[in-house]
Amino acid sequence: MNERIRALLNAPGSVAPQTMLSSTREINAAIQRNLGGHNYGVYCIYENVKHRVYRARSRSGRLEVRLQNNVWITPDQVYVEG
Repeated sequence: MNERIRALLNAPGSVAPQTMLSSTREINAAIQRNLGGHNYGVYCIYENVKHRVYRARSRSGRLEVRLQNNVWITPDQVYVEG
């Protein structure tokens, strides 16, 4: 294995910057921007697991996000990468 490949394999993974989002408007706008390829995606943390977010809404004053399997959850935090 040459040195360049070894360096790439041993390099620390790059971490995309994260921006926290709190309102349904911010989340849905970030999702729309992602459709155009402008960031790495919108994610949430729910029960210590990272999930991709596809839509946000407010129900009874609570923020809810829709996951890939069409399940709506109340996340612990929501952020956009990139």
